[in-house]
Amino acid sequence: MKFIEAISFINDSERIVILPHVSADGDSIGSSFAIKRVLDLMGKKADIFLEEDVQKRYRFATGNIEYLIAGEDGCLKNVKYDLAICVDCADLERLGERKEIFLNSKRKILMDHHEFNSGFADLNYIDVKWSATVMPVYELIKEIDPELINREIARLLYIGLVTDTGGFRHTNTVPKAHIMAAELLEYGINPSEVSQNVFDNMTFGRYLLNKESVNCAEFFFDGKVCICYMPEDVFIKCGASEEDSEGLTDYLRNIEGVEVSVFIRDKNGGMKISIRAKSYVDVATVAAVFSGGGHKRAAGASWNGSYEEFKERFLKELEPVI
Repeated sequence: MKFIEAISFINDSERIVILPHVSADGDSIGSSFAIKRVLDLMGKKADIFLEEDVQKRYRFATGNIEYLIAGEDGCLKNVKYDLAICVDCADLERLGERKEIFLNSKRKILMDHHEFNSGFADLNYIDVKWSATVMPVYELIKEIDPELINREIARLLYIGLVTDTGGFRHTNTVPKAHIMAAELLEYGINPSEVSQNVFDNMTFGRYLLNKESVNCAEFFFDGKVCICYMPEDVFIKCGASEEDSEGLTDYLRNIEGVEVSVFIRDKNGGMKISIRAKSYVDVATVAAVFSGGGHKRAAGASWNGSYEEFKERFLKELEPVI
């Protein structure tokens, strides 16, 4: 895939905004901040606009890069940008409060790798064969000028690649992902530093949530499905944040015999749902029933009813495929 039109949009724009999805993960953070740094080097005025603050695990790589947060910089929602670059976002609604910023921009580019993305920009670069959105971002940067890539940018791209492939363990890990990783390591990245910050460091709140999961987890279909709902009072008791629960779905999926794991927590008056599969269930299709989406083995959704109502309907949807 070539990016001639995207480069033309960038060259013709002075003020550019970069928009990842809500609850930005490693791929969306890596993509956004790498693009920001490249645009800075090109002399463009570029803003990263996040829905929430950067998670602690990524701040070792983003600490020197300025960004905006919707709640704190909401007055900028009415700013007219020449170009909006949306990354790693499968649906316009996944921009949250920042949707207006995207819609008000003169031109729009979308770069994504999710299966259920029909494209909502002027230029849509979407391919489910990409392991992560940082893959097309990397190709775009190389087409602009490969000399712009430095250790800082390479590390950001590497973070996106290693997180969305689960350390190259997920089924979305394609050969080109390993090739890209090898090329990025040539810039002097320390993979141990990335691994320790992103995967290994555990807060005490996370440790306590792991313990609570033993009491909260329920098993169905002869242990093939594990559902864990942690109400807000559990987080308060553990002194844990939403970020501390990141990865708990994978932790539950790793239980022997479990094919599908679900982690649910309260958020904004409803429930945030994370779903993982081990080998054969397409959880993106199941998540779509709940207005969610994602990848075949990793997806998410939301729910505004009770936990018991969700559980009943989810298990009914899952029964034919489990």
